[in-house]
Amino acid sequence: MIVSDGMKNVVINESEYEIELFVFDKDGLMFESGQFWVELAQSRIRAMYRNYPDVSHEVVRRWMQLVGGSCKFEDGYLKVTDMDPMGIFAVAPVPEEILVAASFFAEHLGLDWLSARKMAEEVFTASDELFELERALKPRRGFPQIFHRLREAKIPYGIATSDTKERAKLSVDLFDDYGYVDFTVTVDDVEKGKPNPDMLLLIQKQTGISMEKIAMVGDSLVDVKMAREACAIGIGIPEQESMRQNMQGIADEIIESLDDICIKKGE
Repeated sequence: MIVSDGMKNVVINESEYEIELFVFDKDGLMFESGQFWVELAQSRIRAMYRNYPDVSHEVVRRWMQLVGGSCKFEDGYLKVTDMDPMGIFAVAPVPEEILVAASFFAEHLGLDWLSARKMAEEVFTASDELFELERALKPRRGFPQIFHRLREAKIPYGIATSDTKERAKLSVDLFDDYGYVDFTVTVDDVEKGKPNPDMLLLIQKQTGISMEKIAMVGDSLVDVKMAREACAIGIGIPEQESMRQNMQGIADEIIESLDDICIKKGE
């Protein structure tokens, strides 16, 4: 059980909150989502070409288009140029992505279900091996400084992500010390991922901290919806104006960056 040393005054948009625990999303919140998603999608294309070289460029392009990717042909190779922040790739956890890919392969490659699912699993496994994490990570403004401020204030913090624990650890360690992160919860730990409240309910159970004193900070609608469903404090830091509009009325606070989370010093 995590026990904080008392109530902490946190100022956000000139409003004060009693927050004893911070929960952070990873992709799009600590790191710019666009670069991360493009690099990860590119690694999946490389995995497809490596494992199944006979699959045509057009089939791969249509697969990327289905999950929200924009691509162009360059020097005889398919290059990812952008990812839809509300698309399957950006929003769905990996197990759902694999099922989507398997369904697509079954339909477009004429495979039976078992063969299509095996193909999808192999491509995603190979993609993780080929993914170049350092190229994909570009910190957003305020990271990792927010972690430093919370440690100084002795407010515990952790991560709730649709990514893997291993990649969360590697990502944080590139810019800070993951050893200070109190927990990381992923979709593998719960029955239902975001925007269902399961992740925050598990965190509340593990830490013993009241939900109304837990802040969920994320860049996506699913993050603040999860907070709303769990009755936690939802703080949105969207990258796009369209996402900001979607968060209106759902997030308790919407801010520009992690720098806007201010810890009020005691008297």
